[in-house]
Parts: sequence; structure tokens; C-alpha cells
Amino acid sequence: MLVNSIGDAVSCLCSIGALGAAIWAGTVAKRCYDLETCRDRERRAEEARSQAVGISAWIGLANGLWQRPGVVIRNGSREPIYAVTAMVSGFEGKTEIDAQVFIPPGQFFIEWKPDPKEKGDEKKTFVWDFAKPVSDVEGGVRAAAQAKRWTLGSIQFRDCRGAYWRRDASGLLMKADKREQGIAARSRETSPVR
Repeated sequence: MLVNSIGDAVSCLCSIGALGAAIWAGTVAKRCYDLETCRDRERRAEEARSQAVGISAWIGLANGLWQRPGVVIRNGSREPIYAVTAMVSGFEGKTEIDAQVFIPPGQFFIEWKPDPKEKGDEKKTFVWDFAKPVSDVEGGVRAAAQAKRWTLGSIQFRDCRGAYWRRDASGLLMKADKREQGIAARSRETSPVR
């Protein structure tokens, strides 16, 4: 009888030990799961930012016979960006550039030039030209860092995954609300700027 009760006690202690080990294993598994979930979330966020990080813009001057102002848009990613809008000031009230439907990888210059529709020598209206590769600009393009007359406020775009981004004047990259992009699109519809 004593042997039987000792056996029951040992069996009970083993069961309690097994239950404790199972609880500990479950706790460790939950911590590991939470850690991996957090890492996956961070990796997805970094993946989402990977294309947007390579996009930048600045005011540039085309070095030719005359220094012609414009905006340089650099797409340093491997995919195109879409719905590109740059907000600028100092260009005779024209404050928004709707660059193109998309900008492929590379550096592109959007020149501020006289409107080709006007006749005569005194062209008073200026328009934004189409984006062209910086390498195709006669005389090259240099940054207009000291030109306080023209400033770039922000650039907004949609990446190849469909996310909207905005880089402000200080270079800070942030996710943009679709609504912000929509407001820019609506203002383009009513604005004479092309």
C-alpha cells in the first residue's frame, strides 16, 4: 500500500511537472510568435518604403546659352513612379507641376519655358515642359541651391505598389493620404498650369 501511494505521488508530481513545462513552452512559443510578427511587420513597412526612399526632387538650372530654371526629379528606384506632382513657388504664380503620368528610373528635368503657343519675340506666358532625361539637356543641369527666387515645397507620387508618398521641402518622406493626392488632382483640373 505504501508503494502504491508513493507511486501515485510520483505520478502526480510528474503530471504537475509536465503541466508546468507545457505552460512554460506555450509562453515561450507566444513570445517567439509575437517577436516574428513584429519583425514581419517591420520588414513589410521597410519593403513598402524601399521604392519611395529613392525619390527626390530639387530646383535646377539648365546650363545653356541662358540658365533656364526647372525641377529635377530623381527616381533612384528600379520601378517607375506614377501621379507625380511637385509643388513649387517663385515661378510667376504657377505652383504645381503635374510632371507626367509616370517617371521611369533615372533623373529628369522639367523646364520652365516660354509658352510655344505665343507668337512674337516677347513671350510673357511660361509653361512647364515635359520631363526629359537630364543627360539630354544641352549644357547639363546644376542644382540651384542658392536661388532663393525658386523653391520646391514638396513632391507627391504613387509607387508601383499603389501607395501614395510625399517628400517635403526638408527632405522628410512620409506616407500621403489618398485624399491629399486627390486634392492635388482636383486643383490641377481647375488650374491653367499644365
